[in-house]
Amino acid sequence: MSALILFLLLQLDPYPVTIRQFQAFLRDHSEWRRSEVKRIWADERYLLDWTDDLTPPAGANPAAPVTQVSWFAAQAYCEIQGKTLPTVAEWETAAKADETRRDATGDPAFTARILTAYGRPATHRNAVGGGFRTVDGLYDLHGLVWEWTLDFNSVAPIEADGRFCGAGAGGSDPSDYARFLRDALRGSLKPNHSVTSVGFRCAKRPAS
Repeated sequence: MSALILFLLLQLDPYPVTIRQFQAFLRDHSEWRRSEVKRIWADERYLLDWTDDLTPPAGANPAAPVTQVSWFAAQAYCEIQGKTLPTVAEWETAAKADETRRDATGDPAFTARILTAYGRPATHRNAVGGGFRTVDGLYDLHGLVWEWTLDFNSVAPIEADGRFCGAGAGGSDPSDYARFLRDALRGSLKPNHSVTSVGFRCAKRPAS
């Protein structure tokens, strides 16, 4: 089944999960609070900027995407919602779209816009919904935060000199530098890592 068909069967959430939404999750699921989560599920950077277990960073916008959460925490959140993280193929298929086309990757202006967005630092102050809306109704796929995917570790890891280890790199087009950047990040992560620039969104799969 093609990546496009898989994507069309999937229902990605329009926005990344926000600080406010994750805060509500923590209230109901204490095992994922910073003081209680096991290190096997989240490293020492997990929600490190939060004032305490339930208080986001000072000055943070509650409508901004939550970051510094591990893959395990992100997937646990999605499962509580009856959802899951999207796969790399599903996320990348969604990320090809602009406002009017499902695949705009052949347009140099589209690539340039994405790379410009990637150059902006992540911040706790920018609310979700500020990015462009794709033809499928998705916001903030580029530039607000990077996002966890279900099988992020299917991407080959990166060696110290920047080369992919093995032949598992997802980006088949060497001119697609934006995809290379995403795969480079994925290849550097472990599931318990909690990174200030990485958030997530959930996806709903159709009932089988």
